[in-house]
Amino acid sequence: MKNRVKVTIIGAKNSYYVDTLENWFLQIKDIVEENLGKEVILELRDSEFEIPIILVNERKVFEGLPDNEGVFIEIILSNAK
Repeated sequence: MKNRVKVTIIGAKNSYYVDTLENWFLQIKDIVEENLGKEVILELRDSEFEIPIILVNERKVFEGLPDNEGVFIEIILSNAK
């Protein structure tokens, strides 16, 4: 897993929050990979909870929806190094 970073979003399938995070991830993936020099993959895990939980390499790093894509990038970068 050294050359790969896994971002996991746990939340209710098809919720606004999970959909937003998935779309943001697709928009920022290249930026994050370039900054880290590693492949970044996304895993979605369905749960009954409306408010999502974000994991980076299986460690909980954030709960809820970040303010914007830039904050999402910072959450990933600061927890993937």
